[in-house]
Amino acid sequence: MYFRPKMPLVVSRIDYDAQSDSFIGFSSCLVNGLPQPNFFQTNKFDELKLWFDTFDKSAYINLHMIQSVAPSSPPFILSTYGSNNKATATDVLKRWLYIYNQCLCQGVRVIGFSSDCDARYLRAMRLCTRFFAQLPN
Repeated sequence: MYFRPKMPLVVSRIDYDAQSDSFIGFSSCLVNGLPQPNFFQTNKFDELKLWFDTFDKSAYINLHMIQSVAPSSPPFILSTYGSNNKATATDVLKRWLYIYNQCLCQGVRVIGFSSDCDARYLRAMRLCTRFFAQLPN
């Protein structure tokens, strides 16, 4: 499998998702490079108001796709979430390591990561290969 993220720009909007019982459209906090699932669940209006005052609306969709190396297999979406585009190269690297390890646990071998020319993704690639980059302590 080959992993490739995309970050298209979207129209920012907050909606309620009845299936997950949560609000979508806010930019979730990252922990170890990963967004917190169902972070924006509440039954309190004051908490929702606080989120509007505190959290950024997602201006981007972070879309992770996986594609088999077999030429006839189409790519599929692994995950997607809203982003404010403030992640660091270290966040990207931690996310890639998490995805790699989770795929390995499922018997799926990731042979590479690709990206568009976003500087954070390119820096994460350089950190992986130690090509003119060094991880912070």
